[in-house]
Amino acid sequence: MTSMWILMFFIILTSTIIQGDLFSSSTHLIQLLNTEVELAKKLEVYLKDEYDRLAQVEKFLNIIKSEIQQAQGKEESYISNPINSYLLVKHLTTEWNPIEKILPTGCAIGIMRLQDTYALTTHQIANGNISGNLKSKILSARECFDLGSVANMKDDFYHALMWMQEALDKLDNEVNNTTVDRIDVLDYLSFATYK
Repeated sequence: MTSMWILMFFIILTSTIIQGDLFSSSTHLIQLLNTEVELAKKLEVYLKDEYDRLAQVEKFLNIIKSEIQQAQGKEESYISNPINSYLLVKHLTTEWNPIEKILPTGCAIGIMRLQDTYALTTHQIANGNISGNLKSKILSARECFDLGSVANMKDDFYHALMWMQEALDKLDNEVNNTTVDRIDVLDYLSFATYK
């Protein structure tokens, strides 16, 4: 009879533990489901932003295409019209800037995330030392400047400062560098330092 009570006790104890694990597992699954719901919402917002960005680019492209179609085949007469000349210069000097700002900068931001995640210095990344065995292309002063510009544009002055300093160091070592002006690098560097 005692063995029967012991057996019943173990059966009840085991079923309680299994139900507890099931409840715990269900709780974790509900948390996972809630996380997936939040991720789906964020992805939806991201997708909407991307569609808006692409719509802006497409609108600008259609304007440019229209101008190009009007000029094709009659370039001399098109340019001799002062209004057309003005619009061409305006497109090239002012209207490309907003488009440049909305073009993807995700890769540059991804590099900065990798830099933070793996505690890599800008010098390591710029010289192609991502990990012990993995070597990549050595970045030029211009490419370092571009990464710093993206960081600056995103108000990430910490990374902007590091990448502009790396660009300045590269400028000192590059012979006949014509891709980036030292004054521009120093301008960004001083602004990032100030912030």
